[in-house]
Amino acid sequence: MEFLKAILGEELYATFSEKIKSHNDTNPDKAVKIADLASGAYVSKQKYDDAIAEIDGYKGQIATRDKDIEELKKAAAGDAELTTKYDELQGKYDKDTKDLQDKLAQTQFNAAFDVALAGSGAKNTKALRALLDMDKIKYENDALSGFNEQLEVIKKENDYLFEGETKSSGGMRHGSGISAEDSFIAGMREGAGLKE
Repeated sequence: MEFLKAILGEELYATFSEKIKSHNDTNPDKAVKIADLASGAYVSKQKYDDAIAEIDGYKGQIATRDKDIEELKKAAAGDAELTTKYDELQGKYDKDTKDLQDKLAQTQFNAAFDVALAGSGAKNTKALRALLDMDKIKYENDALSGFNEQLEVIKKENDYLFEGETKSSGGMRHGSGISAEDSFIAGMREGAGLKE
């Protein structure tokens, strides 16, 4: 919440912070959490937990299959019919292992890509996704490659799609001259009984 101090000022921030703390102390089951999502580092705990559970599930399946193969291999020693069955199962397990590893890699790519999209500063991540050449983006060594390069080009060509990246046209601003942020802060100050 510290990031609000620069926006609201010391006095309003202190009042706001106290109100939030008071609310959270009296309503622990409905606590209010405030975060600055501009950095894009936020991924919901549920989404993170789901990805970890999926990864653990794949790893568990692979370990179980490897154990089954070893047991069958020991039992098949010297028996031609069992050896044939073992070879069939080994082929099936190899295919299943590759499929699971591919799914795991896709899950890791999707998670990294979603975090990168959220951190891009794009006003509309669907529009950004449409402009990206997905064939040039790879997930290797726990990192995305090809994303940042494309992002820089897109920012240069389509700066209006990004927060704080638009350039002024040089013309006069129409309307009341008060931005939404200014009116928000003025409303917060008024609500807290503070002077400007």
